[in-house]
Amino acid sequence: MTGRDSSQVREEICERRTILYKPLVDTSVAKLAGEQAKAKLFARLGIFKPKREQIQFVSLEKFYEPFIIINGAYSIDYIREETYTLEVAGDVREVTLFDRTIKLEPSEARGRRRTQRITLVGEERVTYEDKAQLVFDNKGDEVKLDQFPPGPSEENPDMILAELGEKIDTLKAPPVEEVEALRSRIVKRPQKIKRIISELFKVSERLLVYVPFYRAVYKNTESGEEKILKINGITCKIAS
Repeated sequence: MTGRDSSQVREEICERRTILYKPLVDTSVAKLAGEQAKAKLFARLGIFKPKREQIQFVSLEKFYEPFIIINGAYSIDYIREETYTLEVAGDVREVTLFDRTIKLEPSEARGRRRTQRITLVGEERVTYEDKAQLVFDNKGDEVKLDQFPPGPSEENPDMILAELGEKIDTLKAPPVEEVEALRSRIVKRPQKIKRIISELFKVSERLLVYVPFYRAVYKNTESGEEKILKINGITCKIAS
């Protein structure tokens, strides 16, 4: 039985819940944030920026982007076999442990002192645990947890999502992918397992979270080029 083998692991996987975050930034504040950052959109080499009056506001719309959060843990209680080597004085002729005579083996000489050793084989009961919380964007790419802002949620998300329609970005990651990602991250059996007492992979939380964003479109009146600013509807930070 290898440390990477995860066959026959008992699993408890909860159902996915949907959460819709309330926007904390209104359209006027989002537009102001866009106006302050618009010149950077058309900067060349990151330093040559056009004049602010060259950049014309075109449109601003609110949309929701889906993220997946999954939280879970893995634990295993198992027995492993271990070998113990004990040093014995050179003048000992016999060692008896647990009513059993142990064979003496010669050991390396230390100066003028001759030593011997005995080897014992025993079993150890060991518990190993690991846990993780993962966040994925709508493409299925992992996002750092500190980059995902918490926010207040709507009371009736399914009803509101149905009303929003096209303002919801489609979730591109398949439903099972986050479970597989979490499983591969934490379900790793230790080496030297003789037998397993208990083992469990448990997914305690699966969330589909829709986060509000604003999509601000600006046009460079000199070149005619249009670009988009993505503004977080909770933190008001420029997302892209």
